[in-house]
Amino acid sequence: MHTKTLRGRPADHRAPKNTANERKRSEIELEQHRRNLEDLVAQRTAELLDTEARATHIVQSSAAGLFGVDTQGIITFVNPATCSMLGYPADELIGASGHVLFHHSRPDGSPYPLAECPSHGALLSGSKLRVDDEVYWHADGYAIPVMYEVHPIVQRGDITGAVISFVDMSAQHAAARAGERALAAAEQLARTRSEFLANMSHEIRTPLNGVLGFAEIGLRNHRNSDKAREAFEKIQTSGIRLLGVIEDVLDFSKVEAGRLVMEQTSVDLREVIEHAMDPVKVLAQARGLELRVERAADLPDTCLGDPVRIRQVLFNLLSNAVKYTERGGVVLSASLRDGQLAFVVTDTGIGMSASQLDQLFNPFQQGDGSTTRRFGGSGLGLAICKRMAGLMRGHIDVRSAPGVGTTAEFRLPYVPLIQASTRQAE
Repeated sequence: MHTKTLRGRPADHRAPKNTANERKRSEIELEQHRRNLEDLVAQRTAELLDTEARATHIVQSSAAGLFGVDTQGIITFVNPATCSMLGYPADELIGASGHVLFHHSRPDGSPYPLAECPSHGALLSGSKLRVDDEVYWHADGYAIPVMYEVHPIVQRGDITGAVISFVDMSAQHAAARAGERALAAAEQLARTRSEFLANMSHEIRTPLNGVLGFAEIGLRNHRNSDKAREAFEKIQTSGIRLLGVIEDVLDFSKVEAGRLVMEQTSVDLREVIEHAMDPVKVLAQARGLELRVERAADLPDTCLGDPVRIRQVLFNLLSNAVKYTERGGVVLSASLRDGQLAFVVTDTGIGMSASQLDQLFNPFQQGDGSTTRRFGGSGLGLAICKRMAGLMRGHIDVRSAPGVGTTAEFRLPYVPLIQASTRQAE
């Protein structure tokens, strides 16, 4: 049966039907959203539980000590490493004040007021903190050196506590003490060695100088037979070599100990060159070699430097050249180049390969073992010379090839005596 409106028209009943359909559809969608939300909550809950389980596993298995405190410094949780390192069971730690229980005293045993405790200050201020050298006290009463860090917990802008991690530094401290003892022992050994070498220097050099002196007298005595003069010459040659080895050992010891000091005084270059050449002349004559010096016209007479060390470097370069030269000769040329004193020693000896040149300035190295057996020496001379040249702000360069010979160039900054005097006056 149809109904009519006030004007006599049929009424429309389709609107209520559509409303019911929409309501049904909304209920279905709402149910679907509810189910999706439940699934999402379940998923997030599972993820949260998984994250919590992982975090718990990390805390429990950490080798570092980890414990939490509230704003009053009361311990809220501990991990097994904390219990193991401090010697307390977990139930004695949780609910107790960490400062009172194991952070109550300084390393020297004096009281540690809470107001002065850095970790307590970091907790109150909410700032991170790391302390590298502190002690916690074991349940048995002994101090444990630790490094600890404080990580405040801030929730919604409020400090709710902190997590503190710490590491037992006992092994590191023991290693440091062992290193200090080893260093002290090494320093004592170095002092003992220096004293021994100083004594040996006197005990060996004194009689050796006497031997060399008598050998020189024997060589100058023309009444002696040729056979006697030959014997004196051998004594002198051997003595000079032995003296060179002794000086090398003593100087190398000083270099290694950092006790070799360069003087700054007047240097007579002609005299230094002659003093370096004189003992080498004996060695060269014994081997039948020519030994000469070439002084350039621009070579100054004097300079500022260490005459003893300059002579020693020149002597080592010359004696090495003579030692490894069987035929021909050795030439020392001296000149002034680019504001530097240049001393060049050239020989016609056996020469060296590239690999031997690489090891030339290493202590105790002489090309190879056969070279040492054949020519003798300590293997220290050139190593010492290079160190000395460096201390004098100079350098040594060596060029060589097997069978061709060797050229060694020793350069030093040239400082005139007049310039040095002006500097001192200023």
